[in-house]
Amino acid sequence: MKETIIFGTYSARDSKGIYEADFDTDSQKLEFPHLSVKIGAPTYLALSNGQNIYAVDQEDSMGGVAVFDYSTNNIEEIEKHLFHNSSPVNITINEKYKLVFASNYNNGFVQIFKIQKNGDIKLVDEIHNMGHGILPQQSNSHVHYAQISPDGKLCIADLGTDEILIFSINKNGRVISKISTFCTRQGFGPKKITFLRDGIHAYVLGELASQIGLLIYNPSTETFAQTQIVSTIPDNWVGQNGCGGMHLTHDEKYLYVSNRGHNSISVYQVNASDQTLKIVQNVPSEGCFPREFCLDQSEKFLFVGNQKSDNVTIFSRDSTNGTLTLVSKDNFIPEPVCLLCTQ
Repeated sequence: MKETIIFGTYSARDSKGIYEADFDTDSQKLEFPHLSVKIGAPTYLALSNGQNIYAVDQEDSMGGVAVFDYSTNNIEEIEKHLFHNSSPVNITINEKYKLVFASNYNNGFVQIFKIQKNGDIKLVDEIHNMGHGILPQQSNSHVHYAQISPDGKLCIADLGTDEILIFSINKNGRVISKISTFCTRQGFGPKKITFLRDGIHAYVLGELASQIGLLIYNPSTETFAQTQIVSTIPDNWVGQNGCGGMHLTHDEKYLYVSNRGHNSISVYQVNASDQTLKIVQNVPSEGCFPREFCLDQSEKFLFVGNQKSDNVTIFSRDSTNGTLTLVSKDNFIPEPVCLLCTQ
């Protein structure tokens, strides 16, 4: 079977935009890598159920979101929405409300867009945060992630202020009010939140602390509490590290995290009774600076983009114990930082 992998890139050196390649699940080879769209630093991509790609875009001093039609398996531009700001660091989609959230790391705010009938987006609201943390990387607000919780609240992770902010929001994307704030430990640097299907448990990735926190969400009080924290790197590691991506398998049995610096993927088993995490493997990414990664549609393979070494590593995945086995590492893509797998 053939799958298509789409690569967002950093575009600081040799990359020119969004790339694609075919993955043959039988031969386990990545084939025909090529540039699909010339665009400035598409460091994050999100694909909607309507087959539209929403990509980070940067042109000179302007940044924003570019919208593409992917319904024919060709990436065709619909529109660009650029502003006099730095480009976003992350883009998420909420299918229920048809909303797109673009988190701006440098300027500390989230832009909220409503998806239109043709897949294009319209800016409907913004949320700005202020503050700072204790580390040099936390001199001001650095909003890194925004998404709707299972009970319909907007949750925002601010790496710069060590906060998870919860807001009420209507179906049109307009923010009504701030509800509560959960403060992580100082220097944690919350980067991403992943809710489990029960709507109660969630994992928060701490980029700066190289840790994952298990949170319990109380729908009646609309607040978080933390019940576990685990490291993403070995205790004897003494170099610098920053967490990259975090992905939970569809069956919610295994969680994967990438480490930039330690250059590895950490594999965790999820306890079915209380959702606590247990490390089962830490495997080298076979490249430098694995910012993001993705699982294929079958979740039998995991693809890692190593930004600074311009290579994509492919692992096979054992679904019975979650462990990864190296398939190949010499797959050239310039500055890969975000990966999407489609069929």
